[in-house]
Amino acid sequence: MRTLALEKLRPEAIAVVYLVLWIPSIAMTRLVTVKGGLTGLEILPVLTCLTTLAMWSFIALSGWSRAAHTVRLASFHIPVPTSWRLVSALAATLLALSTPLSFTFPGVSIPFIQLLMKAGVLLIAPAVDLASGRRVHWYSWVALLLAASGLLIALRARGALNLPPLCLLVIAMYLGGYFVRLTAMSKAAKTGDPHTLKRYFVEEQVAAWPFAIVAGSALLAFGRGNGFDQLRWGATHLWTAPVLPELIGIAMLTTLLGALSLVILLNARENTFCVPLERSASVLGGLAAAYVLAALYGLPFPTPAELIGAAFLVAAMVVLSLGPRLSRQKLLFRRATS
Repeated sequence: MRTLALEKLRPEAIAVVYLVLWIPSIAMTRLVTVKGGLTGLEILPVLTCLTTLAMWSFIALSGWSRAAHTVRLASFHIPVPTSWRLVSALAATLLALSTPLSFTFPGVSIPFIQLLMKAGVLLIAPAVDLASGRRVHWYSWVALLLAASGLLIALRARGALNLPPLCLLVIAMYLGGYFVRLTAMSKAAKTGDPHTLKRYFVEEQVAAWPFAIVAGSALLAFGRGNGFDQLRWGATHLWTAPVLPELIGIAMLTTLLGALSLVILLNARENTFCVPLERSASVLGGLAAAYVLAALYGLPFPTPAELIGAAFLVAAMVVLSLGPRLSRQKLLFRRATS
């Protein structure tokens, strides 16, 4: 069986595909909740189980599992995370739970929640680079400043956060998960080696989603209150609901997005290059999804401030695409004239 070779594509090309896939993923999640009358907590148990199945299927069909550390169980070889990949799997569990929830809050626009969550990750990226002793190039700093400026414009235009407590908790889970995950990546996998990339993805993802199921099961068993009642209702009622095909589609898209995201983030370049590229693509996908939902289903259009913020993110992506080329040309010119 041949191995899927996403790592051979340029990060910028992968970011474009990543952006496009975000549009149906976000739009379907928003429709299932806001238009379908369900809450994020109600869809979370079934969506987590479906994504676990989709992720394990992708790992088996892509051939990437051959790069992972495995243990023998009967006649099967089961991938098992080791070292930093186990730490990253625990962090990815927080992302697995928080990402779909972030698109489900009524009154909180998709571009705004995307901008808000990505802002924190952008600030984390150079801190992780500096702590790990990785060089940060000039174009990465410029792109970081552009992306951060766009995020600040959108935040200032809103005037205040005024977010539901659960939304704030989701943001905290997301940022905490990314801080640990980027640190683990820098320690164990940002080498540019395709084998290392595939091993990291398989060992992280093969454990992260089952961890999420275990965490969700614990909440179902011991949690009390309205939020936990929503989780229990979703876990028992949505398996035969008309919305199940949409949830299957979201799970499949989530799996593909996870693979593309990791290929971008595990590029050998510094986090301050990879993170703005990956974050900008996801925010622009959210913006496009907001337009689709507004045009077809009557949901609110993005605000002018959110559009300005998106323009800054486009500029950041252009800088990240052209900066390395300009640096290489400058280096070649110096060598030719020296």
